[in-house]
Amino acid sequence: MEVITYSGLLTLLIIIGAVLHGYLTRRHEIFGYYNMFLLGMMTFYAVPMILIPILQDRLAPEFARLGVTDGAWRVVSVALIIFMIFFLISGRLARNWRWVDKIVPKIESPPTVSGVLITIVVFTGFLGIIQVLGIEDLGFWESLLFQLRPSFICFVAGLCVLLAVAYPKNPTFLVIAAMAIIGGLVLSTTFSSDRRFPLGVLMIAGWVAYYYWLRRESRIKTVVILGSLAAFALVFVFIYNTIRHQYTIRESTLADRINQLQGADRSEALREDNILRTFVQDTAHNSGWLVDHFPSNNELKPFHGLAYLLVNPIPRALWQDKPVAIGILMQEQTRAAGNLGPGVIGHGWAELMWFGVIYYGLFFGAFTVIVDRLIVWRLHNPYFCIAVGSSLGNVLGLPRGETALFLAFILSAVVAISLIMWALTLVAKPFMIATPPLPLKWMTDDEIAEAQAAAEGVSASVLAAGYSAEEQAAYERGEFEVPPDDAGDTDPSTGRPAEA
Repeated sequence: MEVITYSGLLTLLIIIGAVLHGYLTRRHEIFGYYNMFLLGMMTFYAVPMILIPILQDRLAPEFARLGVTDGAWRVVSVALIIFMIFFLISGRLARNWRWVDKIVPKIESPPTVSGVLITIVVFTGFLGIIQVLGIEDLGFWESLLFQLRPSFICFVAGLCVLLAVAYPKNPTFLVIAAMAIIGGLVLSTTFSSDRRFPLGVLMIAGWVAYYYWLRRESRIKTVVILGSLAAFALVFVFIYNTIRHQYTIRESTLADRINQLQGADRSEALREDNILRTFVQDTAHNSGWLVDHFPSNNELKPFHGLAYLLVNPIPRALWQDKPVAIGILMQEQTRAAGNLGPGVIGHGWAELMWFGVIYYGLFFGAFTVIVDRLIVWRLHNPYFCIAVGSSLGNVLGLPRGETALFLAFILSAVVAISLIMWALTLVAKPFMIATPPLPLKWMTDDEIAEAQAAAEGVSASVLAAGYSAEEQAAYERGEFEVPPDDAGDTDPSTGRPAEA
């Protein structure tokens, strides 16, 4: 069992080194898909594999029930390091794939006060409809809306935080942001017991604060603030663990969850078994079971994850033989009480063994870096940034799985939000451009200097405010007004400089 500990320690060191190197050299944003995926690898593989041999006698009975052999553990330990190597290589190569920016559609909605407020109202309306529908007798479209609900909650909360960041001296927007976060936390726990949904609400608050405020601040300030938010999120997880399974999914209504959260016993959160459930996840065990049973007892499933992703939108009622999730297959064969998370190592092994592990590493290294680069290239468009951040809980859960399903949730949320924003802009653009753009600043000093050197003829005030060359052209056409550099505070009711 020592090989498990060594593999977990080495993986943990690789993750810490990759995060620190990326942040100190500014190759990677401290808060992005790349680092969130690495955090997931640490949570579901590195830390548990360090602790499993130490706490073996105190683990939950279901861990031992899987009966993972020593040979399977050795395979998982080696496969984990191989995965990390190819993940890092792929991520390094994908940094310069600028062509991706040309093929991924943009959200061309006006980032104004009126535009953000109208968007908040519309998506809140969607959430109200979904909440009223509940989860009884849902058809295809109702089920689709219900799957999108967690991302819509995060999108609304993110937009509310955006207003607070844009107007930090406006108490109304600060109160709205606080209410959106608290309300989103509670709402995301209804009709669900998943931890990643309320975590997503907390993460979107930090996400928006980072990209439109902390990114320009000192590293120490950034780490302290984001670290404090992470500590609060961990405490919330400890507390939520003690109550999340007390009701069935259908019984966990809004009123019930509010009563639960208010009456939660804080002392229960610090019990040893609760802490162990948080830090010793079962993902590595599940991957080990798959190594033991593929291909010995089950046929390999080449590129199953890709197939599952592509056919996921098709209702099973129309296609009874649609590919089944690996986690469901595990549940049936192990007779587990619930769906199991196979982990990226388990997914890769069940598909094509070592080759499967390698192409999962290559794909997710490239995917997470490409998304992070798209965010930085499009920070002038907060709708895109927040839409991409609306599924951070699923990004964190990608290493656990069901990986293809979580990826489907992420992609479908961005597509759905983009389509709604396109339709909303088509209908309400005259109202959305009634006020000037939000006074957001996101470019670092180095990026401003680089842009000024590269973009001849683009005014310094526009670059300093963080607007792109395309927005500069729109400014020159009179389509929106850029506040001067010395404008001071901005009147939130109009978006224009406040009078002295």
